[in-house]
Amino acid sequence: NYNLQIYPNPNNGEFVIEMEAKETGSIELTVVDLLERTVYTEVVKQTTGTFRREIDIKEYAAGVYQLMLITKGKTLNKKIVIK
Repeated sequence: NYNLQIYPNPNNGEFVIEMEAKETGSIELTVVDLLERTVYTEVVKQTTGTFRREIDIKEYAAGVYQLMLITKGKTLNKKIVIK
């Protein structure tokens, strides 16, 4: 429904999030590690259209992370692999 893309994935801690926002509203981005510690969080006021954000978490250890994107009361979850 939102056409969420994360690339490259796997990555070195730098990656891009893109999605098509079909409704006006804010977007909350949170990246957590396997112990559910927040390593990145941001709230973006967004209008309808393409949303694109470059994320840099390369100071964190290699491993699997979870991206949670919350908008309009819906949560999208995607895995991110840092090598």
